[in-house]
Amino acid sequence: MRSLTAFWHRLRALFRRRRLEQDLDDELSFHLAMREADRIDTGASPTAARRVTRQEFGSVTSVKEQMREAWGFGLVEQWLHDLRFALRTTWKAPGLSVIAITTLALGIGANTAVFSLFHQTLLRPLPVTNPDRLVNLSAPGPKDGESSSTEAGGTDDIFSYPMFRDLERLQTAFTAIGAHRLFDANVA
Repeated sequence: MRSLTAFWHRLRALFRRRRLEQDLDDELSFHLAMREADRIDTGASPTAARRVTRQEFGSVTSVKEQMREAWGFGLVEQWLHDLRFALRTTWKAPGLSVIAITTLALGIGANTAVFSLFHQTLLRPLPVTNPDRLVNLSAPGPKDGESSSTEAGGTDDIFSYPMFRDLERLQTAFTAIGAHRLFDANVA
């Protein structure tokens, strides 16, 4: 329960910053004035009382910084500060901002397109039941009839279409067989 209360107070501190700053200034002024009054009551002059009180109390700015750290979420406040600064800078130089945002958008879009293509072609598993059990068949030895090949060399691994149909019809060792053919394509 205590941590929930602390969280609530910190959250309020984010949105009531000016009021908290004013309250802190009033409280510090009150404490300094009370110490000065105590010194004056003991017989010190107002100037000496003020000087000694300030020396004992230390840096008011340091105390304020410690209180600000205790109030809020350091990272959230820093992020909000950076966001305000970015918005002010964007407003002051809109041309540069448009160029930067457009460059980021194009870079992110190009990166996404390249990765999507890479994923589709190389990373995604084949759409078969057991891709680890696939077998690649080749046909060594002399081939009767014609075999077509657009590749330089490598014609020993090519089956003719009638040979593929015969293998498909006669084989009993595999669940199914398929064929593919390499060809060059222009994406444009």
